[in-house]
Amino acid sequence: MNSFLTIFRRELSAYFGSAIAYIFLVVFILFTNGLYMVSFFQIGKADMRPFFNSLPFVLNLFIPAISMRLWAEEKRGNTFELLMTFPMRPWQLVLGKYVASLIFYLFALLLTLTVPVMLFQVSRPDLGSIASGYLGAFLIGALFLAIGIFLSGLSKDQIVAFILTVISTFAIFFVGTEVFASFLDGWWTGAGTFIRQNLSITSHLTGFGKGVIDIKDILYFTVMIVLFLALNGLSLEGRYRPKGKIVFSGAVVVCFVIAVLLNWLFRDLGFSRFDLTEGQAYTVSEVSARVLRNLKVPVQVKLYMSPSESMPTLLKNLERDVVDKLEELRSVSDNKFTYRVVHLEPGGDAEDPVRKTLQPQGVIPFQVESIQRDEVGVKLIYSTLIIEYKEKTNEIIPRIVPQTVQDLEYQILSRIYKMTLESRPNIAVYAPVKGQALSSDLDKILKGAGEDAGKDYEDDFKTAVTLMRNNGYGVNRIGFTENDPVPDKTRMLILMNPGVLTERQRYEINRYLYEGGTVFLAAQGFKYTFAREEKGVEALPERQDLFINQLTEKWGVKVNDSVLFDESSQIISLVTGQTVGPFALQMPVKFPNQIIVQESFINRSVSVMNRLPSIGFLWGSALDLSADAAKQAGLKSTVLFTSTPQSWKAPNDGHTRLTQENTQPPKEKQDGKFPLAVLLEGQFSDTFGGKRPAWSATQPEGENPEQKPMENPKPGKLIMVGCSSAFGDDVIQNPGNLNLFANIIDGFALGEDLVQIRSKAGVIRDIRKVSNAQKLWFKFFTVFLLPLLLTAWALISAFLRRREKELYQSAYAARGE
Repeated sequence: MNSFLTIFRRELSAYFGSAIAYIFLVVFILFTNGLYMVSFFQIGKADMRPFFNSLPFVLNLFIPAISMRLWAEEKRGNTFELLMTFPMRPWQLVLGKYVASLIFYLFALLLTLTVPVMLFQVSRPDLGSIASGYLGAFLIGALFLAIGIFLSGLSKDQIVAFILTVISTFAIFFVGTEVFASFLDGWWTGAGTFIRQNLSITSHLTGFGKGVIDIKDILYFTVMIVLFLALNGLSLEGRYRPKGKIVFSGAVVVCFVIAVLLNWLFRDLGFSRFDLTEGQAYTVSEVSARVLRNLKVPVQVKLYMSPSESMPTLLKNLERDVVDKLEELRSVSDNKFTYRVVHLEPGGDAEDPVRKTLQPQGVIPFQVESIQRDEVGVKLIYSTLIIEYKEKTNEIIPRIVPQTVQDLEYQILSRIYKMTLESRPNIAVYAPVKGQALSSDLDKILKGAGEDAGKDYEDDFKTAVTLMRNNGYGVNRIGFTENDPVPDKTRMLILMNPGVLTERQRYEINRYLYEGGTVFLAAQGFKYTFAREEKGVEALPERQDLFINQLTEKWGVKVNDSVLFDESSQIISLVTGQTVGPFALQMPVKFPNQIIVQESFINRSVSVMNRLPSIGFLWGSALDLSADAAKQAGLKSTVLFTSTPQSWKAPNDGHTRLTQENTQPPKEKQDGKFPLAVLLEGQFSDTFGGKRPAWSATQPEGENPEQKPMENPKPGKLIMVGCSSAFGDDVIQNPGNLNLFANIIDGFALGEDLVQIRSKAGVIRDIRKVSNAQKLWFKFFTVFLLPLLLTAWALISAFLRRREKELYQSAYAARGE
């Protein structure tokens, strides 16, 4: 141990006593932190994965600069043989130098902590993911250093050692990329995948970046580090022995085989893993376990998938990833969840009875991109999952690809949950359409004939309807007429920009709420079209009918009829109508009514709002909420999210165009923080006083429409959002809007369990709005502060060492005289 400490202190002092070391540290911080901060405020996400993803490329140059001198400098300075004569074992020399270089790298890595410090000032990043990412960064640096010290021991020149280490570290990273694996598999089937899985570091870094620490990944780095250090020790110990080069070459081959075999063994063995993410996003939730354990009979899942050897390179690990997720569900289910993998090859016998049975259930192959011998093509594969439970109709997840594996738990559990219900949950949707829509009767006739009548509807909410159907809901598009009313046993009534509502339609909404129903209402005061004028783009408002206010204002809430502006807004791209070749030109446009609801203004105490990222509230309206009026009506009101304090309202007659000049923030203090979404709960009153209006002017014979009190009162729920465009086809693809819509549907139609499962998905963490001065400070703090302090410390240290040297020389000269 004393010998090890001697070498360790010698090497560590050589690092920190050299001006080159401080130059390395300054360049490292400027490069890593600066690269991250270049686009940080443009992206606006408090996520360090871009930092950790780019770090291997930085280390590919930085680590060789640290390790190149470890042995090559000894040889160049003729101190190598002297060092070998010391009473020390080779492993003590190797470990002393290696640990010293590792401490120096760790110090450099710690200097980048200004990045997470800055993130906590502008947002609420996931601390667990950051910690896991830094552990991965430490391990990859440790491996690169082990490679560097090994190659430095084989070189007599630092430049040669540097170049060899750069090539080696880049190679061990690059062979694990999808590009290389696909290329090699195209020429030699399976070779690229084998190298990627058993030698490359790339696949072992993915988990750390997500926030998951897998013991298999730690074992990989440990094995590789130990082998390279062992080879370094063997090269020193056998330098003068007979046939030393032959023995060493054999040792290299043996170590290579050991590395491949151990990593192959680790890959197929089950090891523990630790999910450090907030809410344990990559671990089966307790809610999922409870749902599975409460099943009356076991549920069976069948995974139909092409064999891995028939898959394209990028999908060869798909079966393993899916089976890992299924195994996790099985392990927490108390034997209530079973699964089976069935391999199918596309292009087989079409008359095969198994295939003929599966095709009507939706198990059909689909095309994916494939690369074969430098050519991009398509390939047919199977990747479908079927869920069987009791005598219920089977549920299917038709296409499973790597991008959907993270959401697989919710996809499976939501379907199982719905299968346990007595009947399929039905949702009625009333939304306006563009142009002439099919009549309700013709719609039903076409559906009865097996035709998709919905394709003839030209509306803004097709994506929302498709989302609900894909998640196992029965969706009825209703005309909201006498012949097409809200169906019985409807779990939720959705009203999207309902516009003109007759008195009878308002009555039916009131009755549905009175009898304990749940209504999801989204409406706004204006829609906009854009025109390109000489002074720039102008927005042309079109006032929307808000007949729904005549009903909801009696319960204390209504859609405000003014234009809502907020300094928290986003840029959208408009198609100009011009083209360059096959490309359509787009023009960025930013008006303050293109609002972004920031995370800090979302009410996290409501379960359906928890863990939501920012929400696109484009062209929406504020809600006028009177909590006292709601209370007098016997209702509990809860604000779900609001605008920022820097928001304001402006009246508009529907003809005044919005320009950059008339949409500037007012000079006087802004009102701000207006309610944008509200939840009303409780027993809704009969606002029609026991009278039921007629559907039309012609009254049915034998019926007195004037006196029809509502019956069966039960507590109901009204979710009211002042923006229907937030759920339109153009905006709902935004992650915040998509999750908000799905949470409202699942949470209020079925209960909060599915919301808790869905909320495990990774959260997109937006940064708060910061001023230009704050941006400048954060960039200085993150990129330049520590380099300046290091430079100052290096200059002071150099001055003190020089001063000490001068005093020593003076004292020595005085003693000589």
